[in-house]
Amino acid sequence: MLPLEEIKGAFAARRPVILLDDIASEVNAYLVFPAELATQANIAILADQALGLVCAAIESSHADQLGLSRMGEARSIKSLDFTLSIEARHGVSTGISAADRAHTLKTLALTSRPELDLVMPGHIFPVRTKKGGVLVKNTPPEACLDLCLLTDHAPVAAFAILLDRKGEPLTKTDVINNYAANHQLKTVTISGIIRHRLLSEPIVEEVGRSLLPTLRAGDVTAIVIRSNNDGAEHLALLKGTLLDESGGMPPIPVRVHTEKRIEDLLYGMNNGGRKSIEQALDLLRNLERGIFLYIRHPRRGYLKRQAEDIALAQEPGSGNNLMSSIREYGIGAQILHLLGIRRVILITSSGKQLAGIENFGLEIVRTFTPDQTTEICNACQQTTRS
Repeated sequence: MLPLEEIKGAFAARRPVILLDDIASEVNAYLVFPAELATQANIAILADQALGLVCAAIESSHADQLGLSRMGEARSIKSLDFTLSIEARHGVSTGISAADRAHTLKTLALTSRPELDLVMPGHIFPVRTKKGGVLVKNTPPEACLDLCLLTDHAPVAAFAILLDRKGEPLTKTDVINNYAANHQLKTVTISGIIRHRLLSEPIVEEVGRSLLPTLRAGDVTAIVIRSNNDGAEHLALLKGTLLDESGGMPPIPVRVHTEKRIEDLLYGMNNGGRKSIEQALDLLRNLERGIFLYIRHPRRGYLKRQAEDIALAQEPGSGNNLMSSIREYGIGAQILHLLGIRRVILITSSGKQLAGIENFGLEIVRTFTPDQTTEICNACQQTTRS
């Protein structure tokens, strides 16, 4: 679990924490603290230790309310979405000193009169973030802002990337083994923030269900589940009923599939997505009860990126497997919990262990691969009888 109390303690002492971007292919580290708690001392730490730009993560709608204009279009989904740089209108001299930048950050975090309190350009560089934070876009600015919100601070986060004296990003080993220990700073990860939010925030709700006749699985109940943070609608296909004849609930076979829209709809060279869906539906046909979860991707640009991945003969989403795994199992676990399921027979082609799944109130009784149809059916009969 995310050590929230320790993070709150660090922030209360006006100390930054280290954020590791363990989602990206290259692990970078950042110093972060709430902008409203900026002081000459902690800005000096960012300037002396991080050596990079002092940035301010701010949610896009909040940036619009403050009249912060975009510097330009982000080049990619991972690019930082900068606004024009800013300065406090009053209470600063050159704007570059640690005291001046601390004053600008606090003004940005607390102002209700931006037209009177802020000017552009300046020495603080705001970065716009997506509504929904890391559950919508898993990049450092979203994670920095989430840390502020999770610790009940104003929704602006000060952050800077950690660089060495040559101007190169510190490696993960350097951060964990040397920097964090030498400076007695708490370290958190983007994946840890994602897991914490998935565990602690009820982000799904059922919005509809109906009987659905299918050619491959027979009659199933289609249950539509909406993610409240991003509006994505996920699909659960339920074969049979969750309760047995005695009114108890035996372990339920569950297959989870994350949307690969092009592969799911069309027969391409890989066929992995379409094959996975057909396997799941064929299995449901042979089971007395079971669940197939189809987890959707709501983000704009996903289809374009998947098409580019396929064109390059790469596994779609291969650069973001950790985020896909956390999101797939986190949202899937929330859906199962919402449906009242507590014990699961998991059907997966992945050999990864689902660490922390018990925190969602779920128990994985058995695990099988999708082609073990006979073994799955036998296990279901045994658990139903017991």
